[in-house]
Amino acid sequence: MKIKQIAIFSTVAIFLLFITGKCLFLYIQLQKENKRHVNNEQTLTAKIKYYEDQKGRETARTGTLELTVSELSKILPEIRQELKDLKIKSGRVESFSETHIIQNKDIKQVLRDSIIYNHIPVKTFGYTDPWYSIKAIIQNDSVDLNISSYDTIIQVVSRGDRIKPWLWIFSPRQLVQTIQSRNPSNHINYSMYIKIKK
Repeated sequence: MKIKQIAIFSTVAIFLLFITGKCLFLYIQLQKENKRHVNNEQTLTAKIKYYEDQKGRETARTGTLELTVSELSKILPEIRQELKDLKIKSGRVESFSETHIIQNKDIKQVLRDSIIYNHIPVKTFGYTDPWYSIKAIIQNDSVDLNISSYDTIIQVVSRGDRIKPWLWIFSPRQLVQTIQSRNPSNHINYSMYIKIKK
C-alpha cells in the first residue's frame, strides 16, 4: 500500500514539475517577445545618430528591427510588396536593409570654346574627381550633360550598447546597424534594417 502511495505521489509530483517547467518556459518566451516588441517600438521612433570615423568620414548608426514575416506584412506592407516585385518569397528572407542617401555637390568649372559638329561653335566643360565625372556641351540654348557618380556604401550589423547599462554584463547588447557612404557629398538620410524572425 505504501509503495502504491509513493508511486501516485511521484506521478503527481512529476506531472506538477512538468506543468511548472512548461509555464516557466512560456513565461520566458513571453518576456523575450515583449523585449523584442519594446526594442522595435524604440527603433521605429528613434532618430538616426551621426558621428565621424577615424578618417573624418560621416557615419550613421541606427537600431535594428526584428519582425516575423506576418508582422512585416502588417507593419511595413510596402516592403512585402517590394519583395514581391523582386520575385523573392518573404518566407525565405533572412534580413532586409534599406538606406536612403541624399547627395549634394557644388561644382564650378570654366567653360571653354570649342568647335565640333561640322564647325559649329560650342562651349564645353569637364570635371572629374574620385566621386564624379561630368562632361557637358553647351550649344545655343541647350546643354548636353553626362554625369556619373560613384559611391561605396558600407553596412555593418553588430551588437552595440547594452539595453540597460546599469546591469553591466547581465544586460544584453542590442543590435545596431552602422552605415557609411564613402562619397563625402552623400548624406545618409534614413536607414532601416529588419531581421526576419523565424
